[in-house]
Amino acid sequence: MYTCRDCLSAGTRKPTVEPGPLSEGEIAYCAGMLDGEGSIMLLSQRWLQVRIFSTYRPMLEWLQQRLGGVVCIGHRPQKANHKQGYFWVVSMKPAAPVLRLLLPWLQIKRRHAEVALEFVARLAEVKAEQRDDGTRRQAVADLRLSQLAETLTALNRKGPPVA
Repeated sequence: MYTCRDCLSAGTRKPTVEPGPLSEGEIAYCAGMLDGEGSIMLLSQRWLQVRIFSTYRPMLEWLQQRLGGVVCIGHRPQKANHKQGYFWVVSMKPAAPVLRLLLPWLQIKRRHAEVALEFVARLAEVKAEQRDDGTRRQAVADLRLSQLAETLTALNRKGPPVA
């Protein structure tokens, strides 16, 4: 079972599923949602999270049914005329198949997804190497993970895009 950290701290755990069979149109729609309203980020430089924010919960539940993940309540509205917001979230290992599925259709977040997929693959290698003896290999692996984390952080910065 996987959940976002917010749900985990609130004590609500919900299962995630593998991405199901989707039409090309549905995949393109999901990719457009991620490009327009989503983010691909690392929390604490070790926790990959893919999120899409919306005030329309049924659309996020539609994403959850097709791509897995969870739907979490966002921040409470600050003003009376603001709507409640929600996040669709998929984290860590389950995020990789989702990103691979959406990658051909992503325009704005393509580089984010590529870096995130490399991060997940490298993290799996690091965990496998931790079982081995090689401390030097571990240091090199940690350096590469840090570089990937910095790249993803730079891609998420506001302002002019990074090369």
